[in-house]
Amino acid sequence: MSRLDAIAIQKELSDLDDMLEELTGKRSTLFRAPYGEYNDTVIRAAHEAGYEVIQWSRDTVDWKKDRSAQTILDGVLKKLQSGDIILCHNNGFKIETYLPVLLETAQQKGFRFVTVSELLLSGETSIDNNGIQQVKKRP
Repeated sequence: MSRLDAIAIQKELSDLDDMLEELTGKRSTLFRAPYGEYNDTVIRAAHEAGYEVIQWSRDTVDWKKDRSAQTILDGVLKKLQSGDIILCHNNGFKIETYLPVLLETAQQKGFRFVTVSELLLSGETSIDNNGIQQVKKRP
């Protein structure tokens, strides 16, 4: 996606959203670039097309075959913070083992799971260099 120009990015978004709407009856308002690869062109093009660009803040790295379920859990749970978006892959290695434990342990620690739309701040916001959304400060 980060190698495309704005017109091509917007066509990709529109084509996918057309398919989603046909399947679900709804269009999307959120966008995460494939592989998390984005640049200013991707962000601007998505915003101009009406999408809020999102990114994850905790990566399970469950696409690596050699990582154990415990390594994945340790990598996420020890650093988990309120507002984190956890990246899990539906075909990730060990997902059947680690995901139930991750969900249960996080809930026992007082975390609750919500949709990304519920998680996003409303009003005028900005995204810092780490991908963290913040309310814009008034001068």
